This record gives sequence, structure tokens and C-alpha cells, in this order.
Amino acid sequence: MLEDKNLICRQCGKEFVFTKGEQDFYQRKELHPPSHCPECRTAKQSQRQNLTCSQCKTPLEKDDSIYCTACLASAHLESELEIRQKQKAIDDTQAKLKNIEARKERIEESLNEVQTKLQDSESRKIELEGSLNQKEQLLTELEKSLSLKEQLVAELENQIRSVSEELKKVNQFQADLQWVHPSIDEINKRLQSLERGQEKINHRMLQLVERMHELYNNSGMFETFKRALRGNISERT
Repeated sequence: MLEDKNLICRQCGKEFVFTKGEQDFYQRKELHPPSHCPECRTAKQSQRQNLTCSQCKTPLEKDDSIYCTACLASAHLESELEIRQKQKAIDDTQAKLKNIEARKERIEESLNEVQTKLQDSESRKIELEGSLNQKEQLLTELEKSLSLKEQLVAELENQIRSVSEELKKVNQFQADLQWVHPSIDEINKRLQSLERGQEKINHRMLQLVERMHELYNNSGMFETFKRALRGNISERT
């Protein structure tokens, strides 16, 4: 069975009684329990009776809002027109977005192509750097080889200068020998003449010794002297 309930008013905050009869009425009408006390509900109804349209100042009926029916229809029409305009703006914006998306895809394709070209350029750059490094190494080796060749050339030039100086000395020596050759030939002739004279003297002395040996066969001193003379003769010959 239903019993009276005490509810709190949302507007004034006072407690009011929600009677059994009221509960039964609300249940049959399938209404929500009241949120305002009877005094606040009466004041609210009296205020609504004195309300006028905010647009045209026409008195409002109980079921009307702050606008009358005509102004509400006009407001709905304006709202519909505004909604259509906004929908058109949305459609235009969507079309622009589609165009922007298409341009974005084309730009992305172009960027991908540029990226691919950049990667190819980077690969070619790396290859060129490797080739440049190899050429620099070859250039360094060639510079070293050229430096060694220059050193060899310098050494050869020094040797050539030394040889030239030696040749000059030899030529000078040969030129000096040309003046000395006649004197040397004359000396050689005199030496040969002296050697022949010495040989004759030695031969005569040998004959003299042999004669003395015949005379003094038992004397060992003459034998020694004879051997010495023979040795001297053999050395001369």
C-alpha cells in the first residue's frame, strides 16, 4: 500500500509531502514524482500565464516556449536555412578536403620520387667518394713514386757530375801523359840499353868466374859467387 512521502523541493529546498493520492495519480498518468513543492509549482504556473513571445511580444500559451508558434516556425525555418548553409559549407569543406587529400597524395608520390632520387644520389655520392679515395691513394702513390724518381734523378745527376769530373781528370791526365810519353819511351830505351849492358857484364863475369873455377876448382867461395851471378842473370831475363 502507498504511504505519504516527504520530498525536497529543488527550487526552494523545503520539504513537502507527496501524498498517497498524488502518488496514485502520478502512477496512473505514468509521470515522474514532482521535483518542486506545491507553492513553487503554483508560482511557476502563474509566471507562465504572464509570459509573452520574446520576438513579437504575443502572449504565450501554456505549451509554448519563449517564442510563439509563428516566431517558432520562423526560427525553425531560419535554423533549417542555417543548417543547410552549414551543410553546404561542410560539403564544400569536404570537397576541399578531398582535393587537399588528392594533392597530398600527389605530393607524397612526388616526395617518394624525390626520396628515391636522393637515395640514388646518395649511393652515387658514396660510389664517387670511394672512387675519389682510390684516386687520392693512387695520387699519393704516384707522388711518392715521383719523389723517389726525383731522388734517383738527383743521385744520377750527382753521379754524372762525379763521372764528368773524373772524365775531366782522366782527360787531363791523358793530356799530361802525352807530354810524358816521349820521356818515358826514352827512359825505357835507356833502361833496355842498361839491361843489355848489365847482361853483357854479367856474362863476362860468369866467364871470368868459370875460368877462375877451373883454376880453383876446390874453392867453395867461387861456387857461391857463381850461383849468385846466375840468379841475378835469370832475374834480369
